[in-house]
Amino acid sequence: MYSITLCQIDGATGLIVPQEILDKLQLRDGDKVYLTESRLGFQVSRDEFECTQQMACSYTGDKRK
Repeated sequence: MYSITLCQIDGATGLIVPQEILDKLQLRDGDKVYLTESRLGFQVSRDEFECTQQMACSYTGDKRK
């Protein structure tokens, strides 16, 4: 399990993500990530296509990722 810290950034709330997670997702500063809500919680995806597939699977009850 990983911990992500919330912080105040210019009137908005930002997330401090551990470098290990950024490396695994191959993310850098300025990259966009997508959150998908499912009955098990939230999933983070690095591209919209993967996010769309996860949402479709969660709505149909499909166990594939």
